[in-house]
Amino acid sequence: MQVQDNQQLIRRFLSNVIEAHNPGAADDILASDYTVHLVGMPQPVTGRDAWKALIASYFEAFPDLTVEIEDEVAAKDRVAMRMVWSGTHRADFMGIPATGRRVRVQTSAFFEVLDGRVQTEWHQDDVLGLMQQLGAAPAPATAATAGAVR
Repeated sequence: MQVQDNQQLIRRFLSNVIEAHNPGAADDILASDYTVHLVGMPQPVTGRDAWKALIASYFEAFPDLTVEIEDEVAAKDRVAMRMVWSGTHRADFMGIPATGRRVRVQTSAFFEVLDGRVQTEWHQDDVLGLMQQLGAAPAPATAATAGAVR
């Protein structure tokens, strides 16, 4: 596949699956043995069906989840993106009851495309920032408060 085809495939994935909140649309995009490596998780999520269950939990917790692409680079069989996902916390997520808070989470993802399907993804969300926005972790010190701590 051409580099541009790979970029279009990833954009189709983001549009038809993530933005549309339609995990079933991944069947035409992700390889059946698709693997995603998530920073902070001890084991990768292996298999398209396992990934669909995981992403469904995000859609349940953040029913208005959207993704904005901020930067994109592609070469050979790889597509890398820097993105922001946002949504309103409306249901339990990672053991945190719904807060009603709106969050914006910086994320980076590196996709490997083989034979016209996404085979592997390396994904990194700013989980600490997410937990701070949900009130589950202390907020970072600001310039005003940093000077007061000595």
